[in-house]
Amino acid sequence: MCRCWPVHSKGVNFKQFTSTIKTINKMKTLVIISFSALVILNSCAGNDNTADSQTDSPAKATKIKTGIKLAAFKNVNALSSSLSDNGIGEVRPWRGDELGWIASTPYFQFGGNSEVNGMQNNLAYYLTSDSPEYVKTLKIVLNINNSAEKDQAIAKFKQLIAKTFKGLSLDPPTGLYRKIPTGETFTATNQNFNTSLKLDQSKIDTWILQIESN
Repeated sequence: MCRCWPVHSKGVNFKQFTSTIKTINKMKTLVIISFSALVILNSCAGNDNTADSQTDSPAKATKIKTGIKLAAFKNVNALSSSLSDNGIGEVRPWRGDELGWIASTPYFQFGGNSEVNGMQNNLAYYLTSDSPEYVKTLKIVLNINNSAEKDQAIAKFKQLIAKTFKGLSLDPPTGLYRKIPTGETFTATNQNFNTSLKLDQSKIDTWILQIESN
């Protein structure tokens, strides 16, 4: 004889049951969506932090060092020694302060005394830089105190320029020497250095030739 479970007359409310299941499923879906959103937000925040870290890190860890291209300017002592052999005196020791680094020769006096101011014409070297490790700029300065001997002074200036370029193992820019007697401004750009010439006129005439490393 088969044993059967009795069926109650009220039975099960299937509509209510189905509605309850749907409600539970919706709640599960909302929980899953909320959890996924939190995961994505955390992931994005992590990526942002990582990106910031990667952006900041090299700037903090790497110190950019400014260098120069002109080989002769990379050794201050060797350059000073070479220039000291060019006949206008010894380059003084390399020294620095809050304005930068500098070395120069004493004024090299030559020729007769001026009848106006009693002074001779003179030449000097000036070396400057923003770093103690190399020379950035070399200047040759000619002061014409005695204008009666201007031609001789300019000739000596040109001779010193030629010696300087030779000592640096560089070729002087084309057209440079032609500009010196006229006092015209001259500039020339090279891959490794720039050359400029200018004449400052005040109580005396001053020629300045500058060689600057790139």
